[in-house]
Amino acid sequence: MARKVDPLRSVIHDAVRGAVADEARAAERKARQTARRQEREADAALAAADPQMALRERLTQVEAQLADLKRRHQQGDALAGRLTETLERERATLRAKLGR
Repeated sequence: MARKVDPLRSVIHDAVRGAVADEARAAERKARQTARRQEREADAALAAADPQMALRERLTQVEAQLADLKRRHQQGDALAGRLTETLERERATLRAKLGR
């Protein structure tokens, strides 16, 4: 014999399932926020210990971009040529700040 569907019970079950899912999402969100906060704190501690780290990271990014832009400029991309000039100036400035 089939069980009769109780509409009130169905509504309660749906509400409970929704509440459990909301709590799980909230816990995941809180864990992500905590991880981001800890990462920011660690970055701040590293920056305090090594004030030139940001400059070295930017220099690394610039040099990686320059390699690609120079190749594109050789293939005839005029915009890449102008960007290359700008990044070369930035690289020179960064190197001067780093004492290289």
